[in-house]
Amino acid sequence: MNNKNLLLLDKLITLTKEHKLNWEIYEQSDLKLNLDNESLFNTSLSTMFISHTTTPIYSRSYITQFNKGYIALLAYTYMALSNHVELVLQADSNSFSNTIVTSSNEDVEISSKVKRLYNLIDLDTDRSNVSAYIDEILND
Repeated sequence: MNNKNLLLLDKLITLTKEHKLNWEIYEQSDLKLNLDNESLFNTSLSTMFISHTTTPIYSRSYITQFNKGYIALLAYTYMALSNHVELVLQADSNSFSNTIVTSSNEDVEISSKVKRLYNLIDLDTDRSNVSAYIDEILND
């Protein structure tokens, strides 16, 4: 399964770099996942530090549509664990979402690729916001 996850992450990184995925800030998007109320982050490491459910930080999370389904990177902040990102897939609007991999994955290569994908999207969004703000100043 790790091989498939690595291939998926590589493909998402490539599609993101080529601007073939239109990532949106989750909080501002009309696209929404069918999320369970509990955190999707359920590794044994998390249960050692977190004893209650957690909600993603939607203002720092991203979502895109691919074919009929959704791809999301949900950001979490934990006091003991710092930052954490989950790659979540949902096959179509009627199915439930599933966490595929996390930035806290024990496989270092998977963990680093999740972080790389998130940083590519986050950096691009920050640049877009700054560019729009510069245009706003120049046009005022």
